[in-house]
Amino acid sequence: MLYSEVLPLLRYRSSCYVYAIPDVIVGAEPLTALSRDEVQSIVDRFQSLNPYDQKLGSILKIHKLNWDCSKNRRQLFGIGIAAKRYALYTKSKRDIQIVEPKAHGLGYFYAPKDSREAWDADSPEWIFEAWAWIVRGQLGLKRSNPAWFNLPVMMRLTLSTPHHALKNLAKGPLTRPHNFMMMPQISRFGCPQGVDPDKFTLITAFCSERNQWMQSKCINVHDPDSPMYELSDEYDGSQSSSEELLHAVGVLPKSP
Repeated sequence: MLYSEVLPLLRYRSSCYVYAIPDVIVGAEPLTALSRDEVQSIVDRFQSLNPYDQKLGSILKIHKLNWDCSKNRRQLFGIGIAAKRYALYTKSKRDIQIVEPKAHGLGYFYAPKDSREAWDADSPEWIFEAWAWIVRGQLGLKRSNPAWFNLPVMMRLTLSTPHHALKNLAKGPLTRPHNFMMMPQISRFGCPQGVDPDKFTLITAFCSERNQWMQSKCINVHDPDSPMYELSDEYDGSQSSSEELLHAVGVLPKSP
């Protein structure tokens, strides 16, 4: 409940915040922001609540993201779409750089690309690319589509209940008990005519080769007599592309 004690202090000082969850607070409406000294004074105010050695300082902290790699304080900006769905970034004269993107709403999908070998950020590289695309769109900056934009959105699942699998998923080599499988994400209105959307969930054999995803052979997990479904290279509403996903996550209108 610590943040319930901090928020009144921010309101009292006419500040703003982008999001507030139990472990962190950042800001939102274009109101007068607190100075760094004022923020530090709030942090210091909670030092007396530290039940351990007072030399350890306050139970609040100013996040390390506020300093760049040269240990200099920097100005951070943020865009928040929903709870736990936000990104922090820095600005230059003509561009932005994503500093801290959150994977909420994205991270449970199978990564459409592998991060570079030297990548050491907490979030995968494609999450940074996704948020850079969203933020640049919101700010009206020039942006280019990531190379993985036209890939179907896939989830990786484990087929962990054999008796259920034998009853509904006995479709030859597509699925086997305790194996991984892929679940293409169906776009809104992408269900075939005459099929109940609540009982239409496609699965296919697991494949880590992204360039083969469009050739996936799929079955409907709810239908013991399911026909074989195919994905298409052209978007026809039957599967959700990564571009469609980011339009949904970013709450952005599609470009004409």
